[in-house]
Amino acid sequence: MRIDFFIPGEPPTVTAQEKGERIVHKGGRSFIQHYQKRSLQRVRDGFIFDLSGHIPNPTPKGPVRLWTIWTWTAKGKHRPGTFRDTKPDCDNLIKLFKDAMADCGYFENDSRVVDERVIKRWGTKPGIRVIMETIEHQEAENYG
Repeated sequence: MRIDFFIPGEPPTVTAQEKGERIVHKGGRSFIQHYQKRSLQRVRDGFIFDLSGHIPNPTPKGPVRLWTIWTWTAKGKHRPGTFRDTKPDCDNLIKLFKDAMADCGYFENDSRVVDERVIKRWGTKPGIRVIMETIEHQEAENYG
């Protein structure tokens, strides 16, 4: 199974790392409680909306390969076709997206993603290209 689609629009730069913290007092003790900021929840909801039209049926049960290509509008000193080597970091960027994919049913859990590539670039057509395919366990022999 292979899916390949494009989500048009300027990709968000909000990442899963941007969680809020507050001090909570309970039973005479204080502790830090983490919560999801509204801006983060809006991005997650947007991902779920954009992803909902491409959900594979049935949900893959085994390992999957996931490539995402994030393209922001090139402007100023940034030229189309060049890499975006500024924040957000690839690992922070993809976490929230994979969580939204799991929520939509692209895979049972994001631990199913065994081969992942995230590309950040500047271009003339902003958006996120998603390529996901199932892979066989035997393919692991070809790695390393």
